[in-house]
Amino acid sequence: MSGADDMGAAAAARSENDRIKEQLIMGEPIYVARATVEKVDGLHRRATLEEGTAVDFGVHGPIKAHYGLDSQPNLPLPVDYLVAAAAG
Repeated sequence: MSGADDMGAAAAARSENDRIKEQLIMGEPIYVARATVEKVDGLHRRATLEEGTAVDFGVHGPIKAHYGLDSQPNLPLPVDYLVAAAAG
């Protein structure tokens, strides 16, 4: 290939990449979740959703045992809420 052919191929590849990027750009979100999280004590956290619902989370079961956190209250892990929301 000549130098001119290489430049033309590179320009075509850039053009194709730009087209793909434009297709992948997200539009405006239709919903934005807003919450605050505060430390209650130790690993105990409380999230408050924008509309006022409070959710407590921390550690429980094998996680507590593995890390020697027996003094912590048994509370759902943050991931427990994610799994429940996605699979529930």
